[in-house]
This record gives sequence, C-alpha cells and structure tokens, in this order.
Amino acid sequence: MPDSPSKSAENLIGDQRVAQHLVMGTCDLGDRGTLINVAGELDATNTAALSLYLGEAHPDAARTLVLDLTELTFIDSTGLRVLLDLHRGAQAHGGSLHLATSQPHVIRVLEITGVDRRLHTHPTLREALAAVASNAA
Repeated sequence: MPDSPSKSAENLIGDQRVAQHLVMGTCDLGDRGTLINVAGELDATNTAALSLYLGEAHPDAARTLVLDLTELTFIDSTGLRVLLDLHRGAQAHGGSLHLATSQPHVIRVLEITGVDRRLHTHPTLREALAAVASNAA
C-alpha cells in the first residue's frame, strides 16, 4: 500500500475482504478513527458489499473515517453515492470523512461531479492522516 500508515496505525481490526473487483481492509487509528483501504474498481457490482463492510468495520459514524482510495482505479455513480452517504452520516453524527486518492481516473470523476469540493480529499494517505492528526490535536 503506498504511503503506509505509521506503525501505530497498523493494528488490523478487520479481516481483509474481497468482493467482485474490490479488496477492502481495515486499520484502527486509535483515538484518531478508522482507516479503510479500498482497492480495485468500485461500481454497481460491489457497492453493496462495500457498504456492508463499512458498517461492520466502522459502525460509529461519530468517529473519523479515512478511506485510502490510492489503489482504487475506477469509480462510478453508485460508488460516489456510497462516499456521499458516508459523508452525510459522518456530518450528522459529528464525525468526518477523509479520502486519500491519487488515481487520475478517480480524481477526474470526483472533480467532474463536484464531490471533491464537498469532501475532504487528499492526494496521499500520508496527507490524509496528517490532516486527521492535526484536527484531533
């Protein structure tokens, strides 16, 4: 995983899951929240599996959620809906959602749809984690 979190954030709290064209994994960030890695392609064939995984791995919307999308190569409108729903849920419960994404195709979709202006987006996982750490301080 590029820009791996620090050693203290490498406590796996969930098993890695595989859905059609998608791999998901979770790390506990302690007081800072939860980090979930989403790799592959996010589309209508696997958004239900991702939503289920997110509900199990990050059940408390009041905690900060960092989604590492640096290995996500494709996202469609159903994937965007999952991100926006996560954002709304976090806002409603006093939490926050941060996205780390460096894939040009994913960035372009976020820009075209304006989602990048509604969510906290970061070009690297390291920058997303730094933003979360500075907000927690």
